[in-house]
Amino acid sequence: MSKPKAKKPATQNIVNRRARFDYELGEEIVAGLVLTGMEVRAAREGHVQLKGSFVSLRNGELWLNNASFSLRLNVRGEANSRSVDTSARKLLISKKQLSNFTEAKNRE
Repeated sequence: MSKPKAKKPATQNIVNRRARFDYELGEEIVAGLVLTGMEVRAAREGHVQLKGSFVSLRNGELWLNNASFSLRLNVRGEANSRSVDTSARKLLISKKQLSNFTEAKNRE
């Protein structure tokens, strides 16, 4: 008998649905994030909230500010203890996307 094929995990996108509802959004940018292991686990479990978050341009790089990651703490004896982290995270985009973003920002 042959072994069943292992399923690949489905990729999840984090989308700010409230921003799509409240604002007319222009061009869409698909970006990656620099995350730690605990933040990756929180994102996979869907414990990320983008309400009130925004993107800023610092030193020629894009940063995601105010995004809430609910991190599961590995504390012995406490079930499901979590901590909320809202530190800035670097967005990973191509140089072409970054130049388009900065040109659009300069036009405003």
